[in-house]
Amino acid sequence: MTPENKNADLLGVVASDLPKSEVIATLTKRVMETETNTEKYGWKLYGKFNKGIKFDGTKDYNYVEYGTTDSTNPYADTTIEDFNGETNKVLRETIEASKQSNVKTKMLDSQLHNFRTNAKDAVSLVFQNTENINKKQGVVLEQATWNVLNAGKYVIDVSTAADDIEVNKVIYQTLIEGETTSKAHPYVGNGGDGSITIDGETINPSMQFNSNEYIMVSSPEFATNTVFNGERSFFNWNGKQLELNSVMTLDLAKYEGIANPAKTDLANFKAILIHKDAFDIIMDWEGQKIANGPKLYQVMHNYMKYEVYKRLDRPVIVFDATVTPTSTKETK
Repeated sequence: MTPENKNADLLGVVASDLPKSEVIATLTKRVMETETNTEKYGWKLYGKFNKGIKFDGTKDYNYVEYGTTDSTNPYADTTIEDFNGETNKVLRETIEASKQSNVKTKMLDSQLHNFRTNAKDAVSLVFQNTENINKKQGVVLEQATWNVLNAGKYVIDVSTAADDIEVNKVIYQTLIEGETTSKAHPYVGNGGDGSITIDGETINPSMQFNSNEYIMVSSPEFATNTVFNGERSFFNWNGKQLELNSVMTLDLAKYEGIANPAKTDLANFKAILIHKDAFDIIMDWEGQKIANGPKLYQVMHNYMKYEVYKRLDRPVIVFDATVTPTSTKETK
């Protein structure tokens, strides 16, 4: 087929009823009408945790330390002291939605007018603008969650481990330790001794965590000993299997969901265990407004008032190699 014939075919497909000058003038618009959108992104962390709408923007948490008083002699006459047993200590903490995010996106008037005349342009407009808002507000919540994780983490230094097998052993031992009811889990609270302190009052709650309550995030460089059998994820070590809530591998250095990876203190992490209830995202309100202006476009605002909070009695454990281990091979 000659080039002339090819042009004739294009002319016939695009606008056989228009002269060539008008085809050239409208070709760009006609191509845009057939545009497809394939934006793809995904946030790893915040979507796994509860996002609650609170009309007053506040939420209360109670942390309880259980206690009891035993009677030394149940056959003795009852005295008033027998009714003065210990009460359970309860600390209350209130969190408030105090942060606001505003995302703006532009919509041309010409596109808005096409809602009545061209369905393809209408779909493209809705898709592009809603995805722009969803992505930006999503990254706001994702980065806030990682910031809270970084501030409330408990770090186990595995820099002295000879290899990844030894690191897997430490992770296994930590999971087993969590299954024991104890008042001394160091990753509870923020003092490193299992205690929770609020307004000067301190308690040591008795806590127990099963392995299937943990989300595990591993570094691409870490040979984590996990398997997925098509339904559930498991952590394996020395012939033993522990079920996990979920498993993901994440390259933090390249992840847009972290505002500044260099400031997260996770540059050398091997793995992170995150309790499935460690974070709570509260939303006071979310709304949209289209602002009219003198120009040939409208501006859509999406407002969101929120806060991301880490519960003090739910662990976030980071296995971090702060120092690169030296080689164990002998040099000749």
